[in-house]
Amino acid sequence: MPTVRSDYDLGQRIGIILGRSRRIHGLTQQQLAVKLGITQAEVSLIERGGRLRLATLQKVSLALGLSLGETILYAERFGDATAVLTETRNFIRRVRATLAGVKKRPRAGTVQRITPPGS
Repeated sequence: MPTVRSDYDLGQRIGIILGRSRRIHGLTQQQLAVKLGITQAEVSLIERGGRLRLATLQKVSLALGLSLGETILYAERFGDATAVLTETRNFIRRVRATLAGVKKRPRAGTVQRITPPGS
């Protein structure tokens, strides 16, 4: 299983935790933002794994009912399988987008078979 490799990965995990917690409690991003004293855009950024200041992380921790240390420890242990699945899905999306943008053309120097209609 992968471990936390960077601050970005930890940020992603905190974002996943916050988003799940928010949805479990039936809150919109705007409602959570009001409770945290930040903007809805900041909540969205956090949930997408964006960088956050320590003061904001402290507010998020309190909203989750955890201390700052507990939040970080929980995020480090959380979601190894989830992180791998997310990374895999993102990779597949990028590959599909790339393949969709590539026009199928024969390579130079190759011979194309011509099949008669009805064959």
